[in-house]
Amino acid sequence: MSPYIVHLNCSSISEFSDQFSGKYNAFSQEIETEKANAGTKPYNAFNQMCAIRDRLRDASSYLNGMMLTPHPTNTAVEFMHFLFHAAIICDGVEQLARIFGCKAALEKIRGLQNIFHLDQVRESDASRFEPENGFCPECDVYKTDKSFFEYIRSLGAMHPSNTSHHENYHGKDTFHTSPYVRWNDFGDRHLYELYVIVYPGSKSDESHRVYLKINEFVVYAQKHLDFIREITSRLADKQKKLIERHKNTPIKKPDEHSSCTEYLGTIKSEMAKRKLWRNNEGVIDLILPFFTTKILSSTNFTLLICYQNAIKYAITMLHEQLQDMGEDEKRFFIIELTQHRPQTLDHRTWAHPSEHLNDLIDVNCPRSSKDFVRRELCHPQIQQWIKKFVEYTGEETDEELYTLVNLACYLDNLSGDSKINKVIPRDSLYRPKFSCQQKHLAQEHSFTPFFEDDIAEQTPTKGIAEPDIMNTLEKMK
Repeated sequence: MSPYIVHLNCSSISEFSDQFSGKYNAFSQEIETEKANAGTKPYNAFNQMCAIRDRLRDASSYLNGMMLTPHPTNTAVEFMHFLFHAAIICDGVEQLARIFGCKAALEKIRGLQNIFHLDQVRESDASRFEPENGFCPECDVYKTDKSFFEYIRSLGAMHPSNTSHHENYHGKDTFHTSPYVRWNDFGDRHLYELYVIVYPGSKSDESHRVYLKINEFVVYAQKHLDFIREITSRLADKQKKLIERHKNTPIKKPDEHSSCTEYLGTIKSEMAKRKLWRNNEGVIDLILPFFTTKILSSTNFTLLICYQNAIKYAITMLHEQLQDMGEDEKRFFIIELTQHRPQTLDHRTWAHPSEHLNDLIDVNCPRSSKDFVRRELCHPQIQQWIKKFVEYTGEETDEELYTLVNLACYLDNLSGDSKINKVIPRDSLYRPKFSCQQKHLAQEHSFTPFFEDDIAEQTPTKGIAEPDIMNTLEKMK
């Protein structure tokens, strides 16, 4: 007898995982179970779905390609392992079906009798079933593919010493027990590779064999794997409904707020709710100082207005993307404006202080950490770079220093191939007029921003006029 190699089509697991963990994965965190009946309450199912997904992967990976090698004189230990992992698949699919309200559809499949057959049960047991529907008058239950699988699973792997919850097989008020599952020696029932020795719980009954076909158990497991596609479809529908719910929930407009900071707080809250922004709502905390910090230098203040306008421009795009639940990468542009890096400063020099720059505005950060950042910014190359773009004395407050360094980064990125330079409109509203000294330094470092002088004769690009939302923000200032 040749070894039996298990072959399963597990593509449905990958499809479910892709839908669950793909671009809408954050919405999976909002999914609650269907209410099964009047006595149950829905609960958030995200962690359970994560566990089931990973278990399905492991169990199917273990089974697919598994080789069951006949040993006529030995017990079929590999088959016990097969039953254990096949049960993980079946139970996992059943729980997913319960979560997505399609358990009835799954039970309809599992309630059939077209995989396992009555002739696999000893003749005295088979006589207890009506041939038309497999009904057991004595115990008032149906013999189905599901019930047979669970009975053999209990005998062969889970409860071999006390299989007592399958009355349609062992009868009422008694139990079955099994010493082993063995490979068939082909003396009889040559179509079956295995048999289970069954001892009854009562002395009056005789022990008997239940013959098994491995392929039927593989087909049963495959039925469950195939049903995952139905679950994946339900998952996609739930995600779509959640997205539509957000689309149809208006975000308060700027003029519905009393201040700019209040409006930014609303945007932060919506970023957290609308999930497609990968938990980046903390970026709003990073831009608040640009609107609240007192800037002593009038020159710096004039430059900062351009930076504020650029942020308002990005917030405008973010607001629209949040409302429409869009996937345009421009929704991340607001992050670009706070996590940018200089174009004309060596990246190795900038790498370390940039990691800790946000400590300057972190109220929970100790004074020693803030002082460390200030020392890092005293690097000669960094000092020279900052002074190219802003007036800097070294006596600024932590919040002002944080604002000026970010402002310098912004001005430095208004050139070349930087994303900021590509997205920000060519308009003096966002691009300040540089001094002659700054122009000279820029040319010296191959830095060619769009100066106000350069665009004076240009026709403004269509569609870049200041949006209404920005006018409102300006009034709030």
